[in-house]
Parts: sequence; C-alpha cells; structure tokens
Amino acid sequence: MQIASVFYSSRKASAGCIRIACRAGNQMPMSTGGATVTPTSGIVTERFPLAQSAALVGLLFLGHQLGAFLSAFLGGMTVAATGSYQGIWGIDIVFCLLASYLSAKILPHQQGK
Repeated sequence: MQIASVFYSSRKASAGCIRIACRAGNQMPMSTGGATVTPTSGIVTERFPLAQSAALVGLLFLGHQLGAFLSAFLGGMTVAATGSYQGIWGIDIVFCLLASYLSAKILPHQQGK
C-alpha cells in the first residue's frame, strides 16, 4: 500500500516509474505469491495423497504462471488495440468474481470420510 501511495503522489516521469517498479518488484513475490499459491497448495495437499501432491502442486503453479503471463500479454495487446484499460478491467472483474464463487464452493475436507 505504501508503494501505491508513493506512486500516485509522485511525478510521473520515466525514471520515477522505473524506480517504483523496481521497489515493487522486490516486495511483490512475498506478498502476491503467498496470497494465492500457498493456500491452494494447502488444499491440494490436504485432499490428495502425498505421492500425487507434488505433481499436482507443480501443475497448480504452472497454471498460475501461465495465467500471469497471458493476462499481461493479452492485456497489453488489448490496450495497444483499443488504447484503453476499460476492457481489461471488465474482464478482470469477471474473472475475479468467478474465482471468488469457485473458492466459496470448496468445502472443508472431512477427515475419515
């Protein structure tokens, strides 16, 4: 949050944006990767045997990385084509709502059943 407030309050020069992006990049892996992959990995390891968990967590992380790549790539293509971020925000909202719905459908695993 601190980086965002510094960004919005600063002058939008190229050097300043690059400096803020570098600072954000140093802090992002700890804040975003742990927010999505770790809890999902916990669900996978809880629901599947240990022999399968490693492969499934690997596929989970691969899907996460492919989604990150495609969102940045297709987002850039859409902005280049339309000159606006509005379409990307709309698509992002739909995917976030879908992910929230699907996450809410995951029921706690019952031990012994």
